[in-house]
This record gives sequence, C-alpha cells and structure tokens, in this order.
Amino acid sequence: MTDSLGRTLAAATGPDAFLAAERADGQAGRFAPFEELAATVMTTSFTGTAPVELSADGHLSLRLPPSTRTAMNGWFDLARQQAKGAWWLPESTVVKAGPVNLPAYYTGNNPRWAANIAAMVSARSPLAGNSDAFACWALLIPYATDLLAPLALRGPQAGALEPTAAGAAWADAEARYRALGLLTAPVETALARLRPGGGWSRLTTDQQITARQALVHALTPAIDTITARWRATQLAVLLQRYYLKAKTGRPTARAVLTKALQPTLAAFFDGDWLAFLDYLGEQPADDEQIVTALPTARLYVRASAKVEQIAAQQKLPVEQVASMVASYLGSDEIRSPIEQRVTVLRHYWETFDALHAAQPPLFELVGNPWIPPDEDEAFPTPVYERVLPPQLLAETEKLWGSECHPRYPDRLVSALLPQASMAEAFGPALTFWHEIALSTWYICEGPYARSDLHGLADYHARRTNALKATGTPVDLSLFTELADAEQRLGPPQDIQRPIKMDHPDGYTITATTTVGQRRDGFPLLRDIITRHRRAWARQHLETALGSWEGQLQEVSRELNRAANGRGKPLTVKQFARIAAPVANRWFGGDLAALCAAIGEKTPVQQERIHLLPYDRTALCRHVFHALGGRYVTNTGGDVPGFQRSWAMTRLVAQAPRLIQLEELLGRTPTEKEFRAPSYTWPEGLTYPAYTAATQQARLDLPLTRTTEAEQEPATQPTPPPLPPTPANTSTPTPQQPPSPPAPPVQPERRRGLLDRLLGRN
Repeated sequence: MTDSLGRTLAAATGPDAFLAAERADGQAGRFAPFEELAATVMTTSFTGTAPVELSADGHLSLRLPPSTRTAMNGWFDLARQQAKGAWWLPESTVVKAGPVNLPAYYTGNNPRWAANIAAMVSARSPLAGNSDAFACWALLIPYATDLLAPLALRGPQAGALEPTAAGAAWADAEARYRALGLLTAPVETALARLRPGGGWSRLTTDQQITARQALVHALTPAIDTITARWRATQLAVLLQRYYLKAKTGRPTARAVLTKALQPTLAAFFDGDWLAFLDYLGEQPADDEQIVTALPTARLYVRASAKVEQIAAQQKLPVEQVASMVASYLGSDEIRSPIEQRVTVLRHYWETFDALHAAQPPLFELVGNPWIPPDEDEAFPTPVYERVLPPQLLAETEKLWGSECHPRYPDRLVSALLPQASMAEAFGPALTFWHEIALSTWYICEGPYARSDLHGLADYHARRTNALKATGTPVDLSLFTELADAEQRLGPPQDIQRPIKMDHPDGYTITATTTVGQRRDGFPLLRDIITRHRRAWARQHLETALGSWEGQLQEVSRELNRAANGRGKPLTVKQFARIAAPVANRWFGGDLAALCAAIGEKTPVQQERIHLLPYDRTALCRHVFHALGGRYVTNTGGDVPGFQRSWAMTRLVAQAPRLIQLEELLGRTPTEKEFRAPSYTWPEGLTYPAYTAATQQARLDLPLTRTTEAEQEPATQPTPPPLPPTPANTSTPTPQQPPSPPAPPVQPERRRGLLDRLLGRN
C-alpha cells in the first residue's frame, strides 16, 4: 500500500527533504503566495522600513503593495475561515508585532532603543475585518520570532530565564537556524558574540548594539530564500501532532489543533481542516463535525405588547397568558428584564436632559466610581443622590444593584455602583453628552480644562467615533458652533484661593494664590449643547436604547462559537466569562434571565447574596469616623495631617469592595484577597480593625433605599454572622463548587405560544 503524502512528509529528515516530497507530489506552488507575503514583509523590515504601523487609536496595518494586499485580504478573512469550521479562531487578540519591525529599528536611527520601541508595537486587535492583524498573528509574528530568536535571548529575555532554560532556548534557536540553512559564515561570526560563553557580559552597551546589528546584517541576504524552509518546519510540527493522534484511528481537528498549532492551520490552509486532510491525503474521522455556520439567535424579550392579542387568538384569559409569560421570565410582571431597564433608561435620559439644560453639569451625575472629597468632608453625598428623583434612584438600585462575577458564577452579588452600571447599559451616548457639558463648564468656570473650545472635536473624537459606529452619530457642527461662540465669552478672570498656614509659634499666615482662570458665558455654551443634545435624542435616542438587541445577538453567537471551538459544552465559568458583561448590563447579572432571553439553557442556579448597604457613601463615612478619621484639606498647612487623611480616605473608599468580596467568598477576605498591601495604611491602623469597623457599619445601615412610595424599616434584620477571617498561615477555605445546572422555569403551555409572545416576530 502506498503511503500518503502526509506520512511521507512526516518521515522527512529536514526541510529540504520535506519540500522535495511536496514537489514530487505536485504541491510545489500551493504555498507560494504565503511564502511570498512573508518574504516581502520581512525584506521590507530588514532593509530599514518598519512594515507594521500602529495608529494612535490602536489600529494595526501593514505596508504592502496593492496586489499583495488584495490577495492577503482574501486569505486572512476571519468570517471566511469560520465558514470553513475554524470557530476556534479568536475574535480578537493581543497582536505583539514588534518582532516584525525589529530589524528596521536596528538598522534605523535609534538602535539603542530598538527592543523598547518594538515592544510598543502591540495592541488588542479584532481579527474580523482586519486582515493585517490576522496575517501578523498567524504568519508574520511566528516567522519573525523564529528568525530573530537570538536577539530576543540577548534582549527582552536576557536574565529572565534560568540557566538551564536559557541553554535549551539557545540550542533550539541554533537548531532552527541549522534547519533553515542560515548558519553561513557571516551569521556564525555574528552569533559567536551573542552565544553564552562568547564574552557578552564584558561588552559595552555600544558593543552589544553593534553585535545585534551584525546579526541583522548577516541575515539580510537570506530573507527571501528561506521562507519555504521555515514553512516546512511549521507544517512538520502540525504533521507530527496529527500522526501522533492517528495511532489509534483517524483523529478529529479538535484532538490535533492545540492553541499553538491553530495559527499554522489558519496561515497555510485558510483555517480549513478538510483542506489540510486533502493535502495529507488522509480521510476525515468518522465522527468529524465541521460547523460552517452558527445558529441565529432568536430573542425572547418583547411580550407585554402581545399578551392581549395572543390571549384573544388562543381564546384564553388575559391573566392566564400574562401568568405564563411572567413564569417563563422568572418575574412577577410581564415586562421582560430588558423592557423594564429600557423604561428606566428613558426616564433617566429625560431627567438627565432637564438637569443639564437648567444648571451647570455636576461631576459625578452619571455615577463616577470615585466621589471626590469636598471642602468639608471626605465622603460627601453624591450629586445623583441629591438631584435625581427618589423613584428613579430606587429603580436603578433594583435593576442594576446586582452583578455576576465570572470567577463566582453561582453568586449574584451587589454592584459597587449601580449608577455606573446603568450608564454602561445606556452606552457611549450618555457619557459623551455628559462629558461635553463638563468640558464647557471647566473651560468657563475653571480652574482648568483639558481642552479649549477649538480642541473639543479632537478631545472627544474617540466618543464621537464610537457613536458613529453604533449608528447614532453626533452632528459635528456642534463643535463648530462651540468654537465660534468663544468670541462671545467674557474676558479671562483669575480665580483666587486663600491659604492659611498655622505656624508652630502660634501665629497664622494667610495668603492668596491664583489657581486658574474663568470666563463668563457658560449659559451660552450650555444652550448650544442642549439644542444639539435634544436634536440628537429626537433622531437617535430609541436606536441607542435598542443596543441590547445587538448585544444579545453577539453574546449568543459568541457562546455558540466558543462551544464549537472547544467541541464540547462550556464550563460554568467559561460560560459566565462570555455572558456576564451583557447579563450585568441588562439582567442584573442574572444568567438564567439572559439565557431565557436568547433561548438557551441556563448552566447554573445563582444565589443572591446581599450584604452591601444601599448608601455606599454613608458606609464609607461611618467607617471613616469609626476609625478615628479626621478630614484635613490640602490648604491648611498641616502636611502630616493631610497625608494621613488622604491615606485614610483612599483606604476607606474600598469598604464597599470589602463587603462585595464577603458576598463572593462567603466570609471575610484575607489581607491578600483584599490586596491590602497595595494601599498606604495610616500608622496604628490594622486590617482586623478595618474589617471590624466595616462590618459594623454595614449592620447599622439599611440594605435598600427608602422612598415615599415604599417605606423600608430604618434598620435591617441582622444577617447571619460571617465566618472569621482565616489566618494568613492557614490554608484558605476551599470554595464550594457551583450548583449543578438547572433549567429555567418553564410554563406548562407549549413553546409555540411563548415564541409568539416573546419572539421578535
């Protein structure tokens, strides 16, 4: 029986024999375009031009001739490869393209900083729609990394490896050079200075730079001749893995493709496992499954508007149909969790718009996670608590007051700042309109601003680009009108601030200092923004509030993609890692509610743990005073008092996080779990005293907000005591495994009726 090409290649003794076997089988030109692409890019780099460009917004691109780019866009197309079954490909990844540019940096004007500059050519890039990043990840970075391994061993990896590991790395690098035919006399001479034992440590910095440059110059003539050999070495590793797994039968793609081998299949076979088998001359495994498309998610969200209609069609009481919907949603009302949240977001926008139109913008209105101290106390009541309607605050706490953490998917715990979670659900529009109002306030009222009126378009470009990408663009004439209005502002006026310093001899020194400038005219700018904001809302608000639909579609797709890439169901933590961000925005972290909305089975039954009081600021204030905190500003001349006050304030601000950790762990966290060493601890304050003060404060405060419509008791029932903090020397208490999977609550009526009630159509 004649051996397949794959078995012949697996038995080849080196790249030359490997390539000869390919030529004999008529496969010589199959990989030529990929080899030419790698040679073109690396030749560009070795001749002094960096082929990879990284823009200020993190977009990665390659310098390529148009013909090469057209071909590359076809090869490195994520959607095309996924359609061939490559669901294991990452949607995005950190592309560290520095090795591709490194030769250009060593032959350029700053060879001393070549490795540092190369390390900066790194960004998290989506592979979808970015063939440049895809090609770098799958083809160019692996090639450049192998080619320049000695430079890495005498650069970023110098001193990072143990002697044994360093010796093995050098042996591997030289074996690879030997296989590629790179050990020419000039390369051997250059390597002699770089190898261990070559006197590297005795070289001056300039001599070390010269030695690295010598290797780059010695490699340059061979760059366009070795890409085929390098490709053969890459495929040889993939073949070895395949035939290792083939000893007991034909293996599946999932059994062969480790994470390290996935780029090879993507680079040379278009991510197509069947094309790889055809190249080998092998047959697919009997149980091989190639998924070429993911199912389209059907969303079960809109029900309230259809209850009466469906009840009439089915000749059922309205109350019975409403009860079925509520049972499916796991709620006491027929509005889905998303419908409830969209209603609150719409109400919030109306209040937000009225506040900004009537008064100066206030810093933490949309829920800034850090509430700055004022002149009188370290933890003032947040602005949103003072100006938003009580019912809106209560609804925000109810709908966004809990969240899921992927490491603890079986627990629903308190969100640290529900206002910030609500703002995240609203999306970039809320942040933009709040920030543009803040910008104009600081430009007019001082004491300083991060941009002037003429620079606002550039300063907010990231946010306006994000809004454009979501189909809710801002009319850029807003920035033109604001810039034109500058000539109507009042003249600059110095802002004076008094400073008092108490002298040890008993007298006080009072001085006045200029801390910035202000200009009359903020109402003029405010009214321009209000007009544009309301015009934007009339045209785009409902689209912005409908962003949940795309997010649900995307999370459904990503769950299916990840499961198909693994070839088996996701673990609970893997599921939560994908689903938690969307669940936190639109379902209060409830994974079962998210699964109900996208028609999936929930993988875990979550338990709601609620220990964190509603008023996080009051909690911090209680802890601050319980620990003997004394608030000292930076204007009174008491430097030691201010430093202690500042350290105490920063530490006490973490009290809500401490309680959230208690909810997650089921006990008081250890100092390490709390990351206590990362904070400055005032002299005399211990971690046990801090945790005791925090726990007492939470017992003294109510869990929920009291409103006129719903009066809560002044004090909360005492929750069960938490286990004590384990000693640092003991073994941490093992975590309980997640609860076994439990299906969502289903009504008794057939699913077809629910499809019509909850589905999109």
